[in-house]
Amino acid sequence: MRAFARYVGIDYSGAQTPGNSLPGLRIFEAEGDAPPSEVPPPPSPRKYWARREIAEWLVDQLGGPEPLLVGIDHGFSFPLRYFEVHGLKPDWPSFLDDFQRHWPTDENIYVESVLEGREGQDKGSINQAGSYQGTEVMGVEIHVKDEARFPGKWAFFIFDGAKTAKMVPTDMSCYTCHTEHAAVDTTFVQFYPTLLPIAKNKGTLSAAYQKETAAAEQKQH
Repeated sequence: MRAFARYVGIDYSGAQTPGNSLPGLRIFEAEGDAPPSEVPPPPSPRKYWARREIAEWLVDQLGGPEPLLVGIDHGFSFPLRYFEVHGLKPDWPSFLDDFQRHWPTDENIYVESVLEGREGQDKGSINQAGSYQGTEVMGVEIHVKDEARFPGKWAFFIFDGAKTAKMVPTDMSCYTCHTEHAAVDTTFVQFYPTLLPIAKNKGTLSAAYQKETAAAEQKQH
């Protein structure tokens, strides 16, 4: 006799926010000896599952009468060094409490990019003309999206050696620059050749970026 009547496998992705529809989120299930089949997302204009939808679907499935085994390809653990640095007990409840406090997973929050600010150099080895990154790190910049916390949805933070990052004041020019010129949701997707075609196909390019691009093309002709 089988211990479980149904088996569910979830291909997981932690990208973006819980409400985003992501191609990396997929569900497969099998009953008894039958081969597995893919479970489509709930009917909506969106093509893929969102993490919040998967959680709600799992709650419904686990509440049923049949014994169900669920597998998720997601590593939930952090290195022991993380617990040591932040003074946490090396156990699961402590980790969850700390992680939820800093990164509430039920809200529209995610980090778009973490960039190291390095000293620029223009001469070294065979390079005598162009510029390149040096070895000295001057700081770390983080681009965070939190629709509930920040009026403009996005904010910039800088680590300068302190334990806690400092938020860049919203009157700094970086906010205006990102808002007026970034290709997608205040992020400079136009400088990432792999991401730009995806943004074009999904129709997420900002109106400001498209206007700038059209003006630049007209000047060339």
